[in-house]
Amino acid sequence: MGFGDFVAPLVGTQFPYGTYPTYSRDATLKETKSLAGSFAMFVGSILGMIVLEYALLVRDDEEWRLDPDEYRNIVGIAITATTAEAISGQFDNLVIVICVAVYAHFSGVLM
Repeated sequence: MGFGDFVAPLVGTQFPYGTYPTYSRDATLKETKSLAGSFAMFVGSILGMIVLEYALLVRDDEEWRLDPDEYRNIVGIAITATTAEAISGQFDNLVIVICVAVYAHFSGVLM
């Protein structure tokens, strides 16, 4: 998720396609995000989690492979993080962590 949150504003600024309004603590400010940035958040989150999983689980002589449940969890976390980032405006870093923790708890990832 950290990688996705890092690349989202970079891609969204460079390619501001499909802008949409997002929450702002100041009603006079019109904050927007873009679909391109949100897509980058989604893809970056998936890639970041796969790299992290690989780094944490691979040993010298092991063959590394994700099972279908791990793919489901990775995509579910990426969707949750992307949705939280899309609607939370300036508070996205805090909201992403809370939403992903709730998702992980109820989906059984944190067992």
